[in-house]
Order: sequence, then C-alpha cells, then structure tokens
Amino acid sequence: RCAIGCRSLGATVVDMTVLARYVAQRNQSLISVTAGPRNNASHGPARLSVSAARRVRGIARESSAWAQQTMEAAPSGRSCVRRFTYVSRSGARAHTGPSPSVARMPIDRLTPEIFAAEYRSQGRPLIIEGALPTSADAWSLEHVREQLGVDPFTCRIHGADGYSTSPDRWAGRSHARRAVLTTARQFADTIAAGSAAAEDCYVQADIRHTPAGRALAPVLQRVADATGLCEHAKHGPVVNMWWGPCGHVEPVHMDVTDGTLCQLRGRKHVVLFPPKSWADLYPFAPSARGMSWAFSQVALGAPDLARFPRVRDALAHRIELVLEPGDVLYIPACAAHEIAGGLGTDHVLSVNRFWHTPAERVLPHLPADAKVAYASSDWQ
Repeated sequence: RCAIGCRSLGATVVDMTVLARYVAQRNQSLISVTAGPRNNASHGPARLSVSAARRVRGIARESSAWAQQTMEAAPSGRSCVRRFTYVSRSGARAHTGPSPSVARMPIDRLTPEIFAAEYRSQGRPLIIEGALPTSADAWSLEHVREQLGVDPFTCRIHGADGYSTSPDRWAGRSHARRAVLTTARQFADTIAAGSAAAEDCYVQADIRHTPAGRALAPVLQRVADATGLCEHAKHGPVVNMWWGPCGHVEPVHMDVTDGTLCQLRGRKHVVLFPPKSWADLYPFAPSARGMSWAFSQVALGAPDLARFPRVRDALAHRIELVLEPGDVLYIPACAAHEIAGGLGTDHVLSVNRFWHTPAERVLPHLPADAKVAYASSDWQ
C-alpha cells in the first residue's frame, strides 16, 4: 500500500494495483509520490518505495497507457518519485489545457425557472448543494447492508485487466467480462475483503423498492421540485444505484435523458462533454450484438488520435469536476461522461434518476443511425 496526493482527490492510502489501474484509466497525474520508508501518521503520509514505484509503472504499462517517471533528490538525499504523468502510447496527452468549472447552487436558491433558463435549455451541468444530508458515517458498509435488503442484484465483473483492451475492440453487449448475482451483504463483504477492487466489480440496480430507495425518494422529489424535472413516463421514479470499490471507472457514454447523480459515499471524478461533442467521441454504431450506441469507442485516458482525430475537438470542450458526498450533479441529456470512483474511502455509492426529456433536445446530437435506434427505444 502507498499514500498519494492525487489531483483534486486529496491524500489517501490505497492498494497498489487499484492505484495503477485508476491512474492508467483516468490519465491522472500523481503529485508527490515519494520514495522512501513509510512515515507514521504524525509525520505525514506513507511513502512509496522505489521498487513499489516501479511496480505502479509496470502495472500501468500493461494497460492502455504508459508512464513517464521523473526522479529528483529528496531533502534527505534519497531518490524521490515526485510525479507520474500518464500519456498515450503515441506520446499525445489526452487532457490538455484548463477545464472550465461547473456552477454550484444551493437547492434553497434554485427554482424551476432558473434551472430551465440557465441550465436545462442550454445543456449546462450544475452541482446542486444541500439536497442530501451528510455525515462522516453516512452510508457506511453496514448501513448499506441493512438498507438494501436480501434481494439479489447483478454484479458486473470487469477483471483486474478489464480495461487493457481499447473500447473500440470490445465485443458483446457489455464492457464487463461477466455478471453474477449477489446480495448486498455478500457484495459488502467482497468490498471489505478487497476482492471487489482486485477484480473490479460493480453493482448497478434499481433500488426504489428497498428501504434505501424509499429513504431516498423524498430527496429525489426535493430535486424535482427545485428543478421542475418530471418522472419518465415509462420508467417512473427509478432510484438507480451505482455501488462499488474505489477506483472503478465507468467508460465514456451518454444518456438520452436528463439525469441527476446523487453522491452518497466517497468522491467521484467526472469528465463531462457538452452534448454537441457526442459525435466527436465516435459512438458505437447501433448493433443487435455489439456495444450500445450510447457508448464511445474512445479510451479517454489514451485516445488513438490517428484513428479518432475529432477527439481533439471534444477534449477541448471537456469539463472535469470532483463530486463530493452530498452533491447532486445535473447531467444534461446527450452530455457524454466518464465517471471514476475516487480513492480514500471504503466504498463509493451513488444513486441517480433519469427524467423525462423531450425528443427535440436529444435528436440534434445523435448520428443518423442512432436516431433510428432512439425512435424505437423506450427512452424517448
């Protein structure tokens, strides 16, 4: 294990393999990763040995990115790994230039009129503050065990090297290696044991009928009242849970409905693109057997710019943010996003709801073949 200071995510102690996979997938820079013996808590974070640093670099090389390592002398004269920068194999940095910030607004100041005029109609994201109660022990593993009941959920297993294959080579309907049924108690045990992180396991489920879903219903209704968002006619008051270990990454995709992502436990690092950028992210073509047309073929951490040249344009318009516990992120329809579970907590838990969205806000951003698929889907 090692301690890191990760841009925007703070200092934390993490498992080496999780660290390497997280950084390689996210093209994240690590600041002040220091070689040397481990310090005790009173003298700052643990230090990373030179051999451990080499291990991080070696694991990352097995994925879609490679590391450049800069060595400098520490004050004590020891060698010190001060920075890892992950770049694509071609040498092009995936993320260049500053990222604009996302507006924040307390829910008590938000009205449907403000939301419609300044955010929804313009396809602008917004972080809504104060909608969720926060506390240090909110949504602990034990609390989640109790609140999710005994019904089984589908657990996606991506594998330790699940993202070593570029998205454009993914086959099948899912980017997961396989799926199994699990209960909340079983999955919480795998998180506590570390096996969920080692095998990159993730649970996504509608929990509206669980005690947790019923407890969150008033929160989602408060968001609806403040924004004027309406339930989807076909899918109703969905409470869609996203639950997993630190470091899991959901690859670039978009939704054809407006969504509100409520962060319950841990942090999430989010990369957002405006709806107009969707075509520049090379979505999959509609297929009966292949990946959904709502997913991008681009590996955001190491894009193949020769094959996908318009990605440069999309990256120029990206927005990056860190979602803190208690935040609610409004994601406009067709705004592509990649979401990574932040480090530094026992698990990461969110819920979202998809809201009714008029087709005229969706169709202008879809390729021609996707418009046909959208017209026959149950999301319009």
